[in-house]
Amino acid sequence: RGYPHLSRVSAHSSPLVLALSFSRLRLFQVPLALNRPQELAVYSVSDAVATFFLYEKYIHNFILALCTIIPMTPEYVLRQGSGTLCEQLLMAEAAGRNVLFPNKHQHRYLQYWRDEKSKKMHLVLEDSYVGGRVESLKCG
Repeated sequence: RGYPHLSRVSAHSSPLVLALSFSRLRLFQVPLALNRPQELAVYSVSDAVATFFLYEKYIHNFILALCTIIPMTPEYVLRQGSGTLCEQLLMAEAAGRNVLFPNKHQHRYLQYWRDEKSKKMHLVLEDSYVGGRVESLKCG
């Protein structure tokens, strides 16, 4: 009996993944990964091949088609949301027809943080959050 979705499970999996797989499959992955790694490797390869062919068939040509009408590279198209892609398409069409459109208005909120030692307020120039991670496909 095969479990192709076990390709992402290894001996280093998170406790949540291990608990979910046991509750749904009644299967302990750690012993399976340790005792029969070849079986998991076969599933992993078949999963990767299937994912690649699905990408080639449904996504790749669509991304390239978007790049022909939206002046962006495939990497940027993959990273953008649908709203940004629509906005880029409208701006490209407007520029192609010599239609003027205003610059995009961006609100600039000033944020400060207080240093606990000196009690001074400091301007935050760039705001990001800890632990944030953005993943995209790599070319090549």
